[in-house]
Amino acid sequence: MSATPTVAEIADDIQKLTALRGCFARPQKLSWVSNRLYWLEGMTQELYHVDVGVTEGEPLAPQRTIVVAQTDATKEPAVERKLTKEEELLRERQRTIVSGISWYSVRESDGVVLYISAMALFMYSPQHKKTLNVLDFMSSEAKVSCSSAPCINIQCVEGDVTLSHFTFVCDANVFSLDIVQSHFEEGRLELNVQRITTVGKALSEFGTADYIMQEEFDRYTGHVAKGDSILMLHTDTSMLRKVSIAAENGEIEELPFPRVGDPNALSSVAIYNKKSKTFSCIPNSALEKAFGNAFVTHPSPALEYITRFGFINDETIYLQLLDRKQENCAILSIAISALPCVDESSILRSATDFHNADSTLGTIFQEGVNVVWSQSIPFAWCEITNAIRLSSSPQLLGAHAADTGGQFFHIFQNSGINEWQQLTKGDWNVVARSVVFSTDRVFFESNIGDRLGNVFCSVPVHHGDGGVVSPTIISQPGECVHSFIVSNDRQHVAYVASTETDLATLWVVRLGEDGNPISSTIRRDIPLDWELKRNTALLASLVRPHIVTYTNPRGVPISGAVFLPKEENAAGGTALLPLMMYVYGGPHVQLVYSNAVEIACSPTIQAMLKRGIAVAIVDNQMSNANGLKDLSVCKKRMGQFEVEEYVAFKKQLCQDPQFSSIIDSSRIGVFGWSYGGYATLLCMSQAQQEFKLGYSGAPVGDWRLYDTGYTERYMGLLNDVDENGRNCYEDSRVARFADGFPDELDRLYIAHGLLDENVHFSHSCDVISALVERFKPYQMLVYPGERHGLRQKKTSRNHHDAQMIRTIMARL
Repeated sequence: MSATPTVAEIADDIQKLTALRGCFARPQKLSWVSNRLYWLEGMTQELYHVDVGVTEGEPLAPQRTIVVAQTDATKEPAVERKLTKEEELLRERQRTIVSGISWYSVRESDGVVLYISAMALFMYSPQHKKTLNVLDFMSSEAKVSCSSAPCINIQCVEGDVTLSHFTFVCDANVFSLDIVQSHFEEGRLELNVQRITTVGKALSEFGTADYIMQEEFDRYTGHVAKGDSILMLHTDTSMLRKVSIAAENGEIEELPFPRVGDPNALSSVAIYNKKSKTFSCIPNSALEKAFGNAFVTHPSPALEYITRFGFINDETIYLQLLDRKQENCAILSIAISALPCVDESSILRSATDFHNADSTLGTIFQEGVNVVWSQSIPFAWCEITNAIRLSSSPQLLGAHAADTGGQFFHIFQNSGINEWQQLTKGDWNVVARSVVFSTDRVFFESNIGDRLGNVFCSVPVHHGDGGVVSPTIISQPGECVHSFIVSNDRQHVAYVASTETDLATLWVVRLGEDGNPISSTIRRDIPLDWELKRNTALLASLVRPHIVTYTNPRGVPISGAVFLPKEENAAGGTALLPLMMYVYGGPHVQLVYSNAVEIACSPTIQAMLKRGIAVAIVDNQMSNANGLKDLSVCKKRMGQFEVEEYVAFKKQLCQDPQFSSIIDSSRIGVFGWSYGGYATLLCMSQAQQEFKLGYSGAPVGDWRLYDTGYTERYMGLLNDVDENGRNCYEDSRVARFADGFPDELDRLYIAHGLLDENVHFSHSCDVISALVERFKPYQMLVYPGERHGLRQKKTSRNHHDAQMIRTIMARL
């Protein structure tokens, strides 16, 4: 290692550490089938299973169910396959770095597995040791109807234990797929493909989710089927702004993108009955009125988003609806029989007046629609999650609790018509994405007892009058839980958890009749074989962080993970060390956990430490470790408070006896990506005297250029003003603070991918224009062909991080 390393030498250091990203290859997407536990594992996600029914005391021996490289279409370990644009964008929306199997389901009767990998649907039979590509057996007639691969939107029909019935979207239309498996042993399948809709087209699609639903509401599909009914959305994006971004080959990629103040995509709800071959539709005017009438506010909120939908039973559907400011949310149940029958072309939202509203609205609203739940949180926003169970009694859902003014997220149980009681309560959060509803218990993750922790809990469901019951904590002290699953017979749970020193382990715990772990039963760990687990030398070399919590100027706790170089990597003698603060700080994102070795598994951070640079990962007030009132500090105030928090953290860190004799308070830099890139620019323009160097990646420059769903949730509508009558969008723009950027060379760096479809390159252009106008120096790193996460080329991220480290060594 030379005294003055080149960018290439540092990139080589980072490349040697890239195996650390394998922490994201930990077991995930767990499922239970009879006595078998299944999960995906590894960077090229492969399916494993273990028989949990073996005698306790005997070791559990997992087996690889499916090797991804079994078929030509899934040879990702051996051949780097070029992703389709649809795959590429979906991976960006889901922030995934693993490949291989993306979805699977196992048939209980014989262990047959249906799975999706590399945009194809496969069927694997353990009995025949054979894998078939299902869509290879489509008839020539069906292939004419389906000109592109359907698997991004393929879904199994609810309740189909045979794994034979599916729906999917192709060429903007919905299809049904029935698989006849009687000839599997002969190496062939028979498919019955039925086209459900015919009038869908580009920008006018059936069954898909638009950009805002995917990126900002985590809904990736627009259709679901149960029995003979298919519930689908028609989404019209033709009115959206077309944004052009530059591809690496000189071509222009154009995508519909609603910026703040623009129209959003418009959706209509339709149901198709396969037996009668008829469509029915929810009149939009009826839906809008039903949503407005769900609230006592005056004027009633206007409907903007259909965020969740599904079947309560064969006769009833539900819709979760949201207004544009996202301050009012309602769940409606709707009787299918009350809906008017229509022809297919009438479903299109552009023909809103396909029905006579006066003749149908009264019947539908009075007889077919009920308000299941409604909530208004004007000081912040309503949380949209998948924590909804309406298909069985008692009905359950997760929401922010009124008893704490909407501060903490908890579980509620329906105790009557639109009457709900809390099952969980306290100054802590249920993790919204984690909730699993069992027959008589609710299982979830939470930060009860430790705001930086993530533990696995359960509470019983009340069958009659009951109060709040303290949760049973299933995980062990010192574990940070990543995911879990409950067996179908509710006799076991399995969960994945790491500790401060150990990578994620998969545990199985037996439950008693009361749903609590049996104290006499020893937890059983399942041996795992993912790549990083085997790299013991690399894991042993990791520098672990010191977890600290300080307070911001408002008295709210803010936390950090502080990494100090090992003595052999430090500057030597009595010299103090430079430190880089890694920030994100956008609402809800939590980076710092008290018991998670994964926080140390960053190749970039470990490479910095090897070069004698200390690092602090810093969360601000908007971390999910805090409550909604704390998070809502950003309401109409983005850009106005972040810097004071990071300055407060920096000062308290440098005064902390643990670090005051190690960290040089005059050599502090800041770096981050996306919202973290925005925060970096704020720090360098509002407090450049506190931060000597800033490295901003894919930064938001002007929130008016960002999308509606995210920005309006936190900042309000385009022309809204704050309590002082100022426009919050203009006040949040980085250019407003441009006079405060440093005048010295080599203190400000901005990096951006030209093909970024999320934070468009125009954001950096807006910042750069302001810098140029004021003759402020900056350095720009441009990455052709890269989207928001620098995932397209293996070298892009390493180049960025290596140049950053080299700059830190030279300038900090």
